[in-house]
Amino acid sequence: MSEGRVEELPGISAMLPGPRLAAELADLPLGRLDEHALIEAMRAARRLTSWAESLELSAIAELDRRRQAQADRYGAWTVEMSRALCDEVSAALTLSGTAAAIQLGLATMLEGPLLETGRALVEGRITATKARVICDGILGVSHDIAREVEALVLPDAPRLTARQLAVRVRKAIIDADPDAYERRRKAAEKGRRVELYDNLDGTADLTARDLPAEDADAAYNYVNALASAIKADGDDRPMDAIRADVLLELLRGKRPQDLFPTAAEPVQGLPPSDRTPEEPGPRGTGTPAATSWEADSEVAVEKAGLAVEADASRRRATGHVGNTRRTDSRTPGQTNGETERAEAAAITRAIRDELSDLLGRIRDQRGPRESRLLA
Repeated sequence: MSEGRVEELPGISAMLPGPRLAAELADLPLGRLDEHALIEAMRAARRLTSWAESLELSAIAELDRRRQAQADRYGAWTVEMSRALCDEVSAALTLSGTAAAIQLGLATMLEGPLLETGRALVEGRITATKARVICDGILGVSHDIAREVEALVLPDAPRLTARQLAVRVRKAIIDADPDAYERRRKAAEKGRRVELYDNLDGTADLTARDLPAEDADAAYNYVNALASAIKADGDDRPMDAIRADVLLELLRGKRPQDLFPTAAEPVQGLPPSDRTPEEPGPRGTGTPAATSWEADSEVAVEKAGLAVEADASRRRATGHVGNTRRTDSRTPGQTNGETERAEAAAITRAIRDELSDLLGRIRDQRGPRESRLLA
């Protein structure tokens, strides 16, 4: 360590968030801290952030209590008062109406059935994001069930990511009140929709939300199987890009068999009389050779699609839904575990087997057009 380097931060690690911790952090000479001390300073700052966010939510909850008291005193409709309060929060914090309503709901829950979650936020043990995960998870259940779920998930919440915590909360809800979970699922599916967002870099996001899980899994697996077959044929695009392109082409009306690369069409400048008798015309002219391989390709892709659907049906029947759906930032094309990789490989092999059979039949015809296709 160089001279003057601070190697320890006495008391910072165990200090609860509040004005004293804020003062300590403000006076820290960050440039003189060693790596361990810097990490402790980061953790302390995060606890302080949670504490500050808890103050914001407490202020919102207090304003809500006052507006409710005014509504009771003057006989105003509660719904109207809630809308007015959302407008106040939105204007004060520069939030959208939806974001203001979320903050209001979170503030109400943390001072109602989820008191322990609110206390964990004040003490800096969890972030506001994790507090919201818990609150979102218990929507639609009774307060008793909510407190039961809170007691199950809160002890491990500090060491879990928000996504991991959400999975724990969902499992706890299913175990504690499966009927309430099922009602919430059906209600969410009624709001299924497709949304389009513009990105700052000039691209766009096309999203289907609140779909039935098994149908979404089957659709993803179908797209993934087609993309895997295209990748296996030598396409050098990343798997993520192939999946996105396959989805776009399918939505724009392109047939699945047309997604696979084909050889160049014959030169169109030659008059019909210059073609040899056995050479068929361009694709789509209705000649037997052209329509034969087109029909066969449609059958091949249809069989591949049936294989995908059969696999999805099998997983739904056994309760293993969504195993091949990518839900994290793994290497493009990877799935979760050896079983999922085997399932994806089986789907890909089904497509490749059908296409290989189709190519074999094209090869047997030995015509000039078939030679170009095989090239």
